[in-house]
Amino acid sequence: MSRFKKILFTGSTGRFGKIFKKLHKEKKYLYPIRKQLDINNTLSVKKYFKKNKPNLVIHCAALSRPMDIHEKKN
Repeated sequence: MSRFKKILFTGSTGRFGKIFKKLHKEKKYLYPIRKQLDINNTLSVKKYFKKNKPNLVIHCAALSRPMDIHEKKN
């Protein structure tokens, strides 16, 4: 691995994340599921970072249908 000891990858259960994991399976990335790290919850993020202390974050988590959610609220 590179000079970074812990690399956190968010969105590992999504389409891109699954492909990324296959391509980088020899590397020791942190791939938390939503139950372990909910990026919509500040406390969850703080706890995860305090416990795991990642050196680098690759953020690929996203809402799959944000426009659908927006349209339903209006």
